[in-house]
Formats: sequence, C-alpha cells, structure tokens
Amino acid sequence: MSKIKEKLLAALVAALLPLAVLVLPQKANVSYAQPSTRVNADTVDGFHASGTPTPDYLLALDVNGKFPVSVLTMGSGSFLDADLLDGLDSSAFVLKGEANAVTVDMLIDGSVTTAKIADNAVTDSKIANITRVITANIMGWPSEEGWDVFGNGIRTRGWGGSGYNYSFVLPYDYAGGDLIVREWWQSIDNLGGTATFLYYAKKMTPSGQMISLSSGWERFDFSMPNWEEQRTWTLPASLGFEAGDMIWAHFWRQGNDPVDTMGRADLKAVGVEYTAEQ
Repeated sequence: MSKIKEKLLAALVAALLPLAVLVLPQKANVSYAQPSTRVNADTVDGFHASGTPTPDYLLALDVNGKFPVSVLTMGSGSFLDADLLDGLDSSAFVLKGEANAVTVDMLIDGSVTTAKIADNAVTDSKIANITRVITANIMGWPSEEGWDVFGNGIRTRGWGGSGYNYSFVLPYDYAGGDLIVREWWQSIDNLGGTATFLYYAKKMTPSGQMISLSSGWERFDFSMPNWEEQRTWTLPASLGFEAGDMIWAHFWRQGNDPVDTMGRADLKAVGVEYTAEQ
C-alpha cells in the first residue's frame, strides 16, 4: 500500500471513531431491591391482628387451623344448636339415662323382640309395677234383729238391722302398697238420704294368724243422691299386708239410728285395686 492510501485510511478511522462511541450502548447504573424476609405489615385493611379474641381485631387460627369455640355464637339461630331434629323438639326424644323415659305408647308393636334384649339386662328393679283388680265375695242379709252400739255403746238386742260381709284374698303377685276398695251401691226405696254403718275388718295370714284391721267397730255415713253410687275407701299398706292374706270386712247397718234416713240399700259389687309385679 502506498503511503498516500495509509494516510487516507488513518484519517477515516479517526473520523469514524467518535461516532462508534456514541452508537454503542452504555451500561445503566441501576440498583435492584432484594426481597426481604422481615416484612411485617402493621394492619390489614386498617385492622390489627391478634392471637386471642379481641374486639375489632383480626383473629388468627389456632395451631389446628380452627377458630376457638369461645368466638362462635351459640343457641337458636346460630346453626350450632339445632332447635328441631326432623321437625321434632328435643322433648320428643328419650335422654340417655333418664328414668322411666320409655313408656308403652312409645313402642311400636313387635319392635322389641327377645333377640334385641341382652341376657340379664332386664331386672325386676327396671320393670314398673302395674295396677290390677280383683273382686270380693259378698254375703248380705236382712235382719229383724241386730246389735245396737249407737249412743252409749250398750249392746241391746231387738232393734233390727241388716248387714254385709265381703272377703277377698291378696294374689301372690301383690307387690305391696295400699289397697283401694270400690263398692257399688244401689238405692232400692228412695233417692237421697244417708245410710249409717258400723264397720269391722280382719285379715287371716297364710299361716292362719287372725289380725284386726280396725280399732273395734268404726262408724261411717254414706249418702246416695242418685239411684246408684260408688264408695271408695283405702286399706293402707301400713296395716302390713302380704300376698296370700285373706281379708274380711263386715258392715252392720242399724235400724234405729236417727241419722239413717235412707231406705233399703243394696251392695251390688266390690272391686279391690292393688299393685302387682309384672
């Protein structure tokens, strides 16, 4: 290459070099923020947070990822305490361990079978006793002669009167308790009036022991405003009854008692209610 060409090339490079510097991109002086692991916002949407229930604070879940029960609304309308189950109130259901909760009308016929009852599960203490009725044997008689114990207590023959006896035997399923005696009477001659009776009762035990159930002769007055009436009286359990006792009651109606204003009265039937074991 001639010297003239070398000089021209050098002059061209010198002229173009400033342009190249201007065209080449320069490295920007930019700094980038690095994510921090210590970011801790003071509030979220204006609310502070708390690990315990605090008014107007956001509540954090516990270690199990649940809210504590204390912050939940209980009772009717909260959906946490149902008011009805299948449309039925709690009173329609039997509570576990509640005594005498299951009654006969709650059971569907045939629903309780032997296969559903565990051996020895039903004991005598779990079975309610029931009330049964027996009839008494009645013997009555009219009489033109009787014993007068009205007034001064002196017994005198020849005053007239009538009487009834009835007796019954306590069945062997007797479970104790009072004996309720119901009498069915009928007025023969007239409505209204009062009949006066003297009463005496005894029992004979299965062993043959005779025991008085009344303190001698006792008096009672019985009014009959209708043709037929019932009279109910009680032989209390305190008299010491037991199954197999034979009980006899004697009623004597005098003919000369001034309080007695009724005509003839007929004792038609006697029933005795007692508590029986099942």
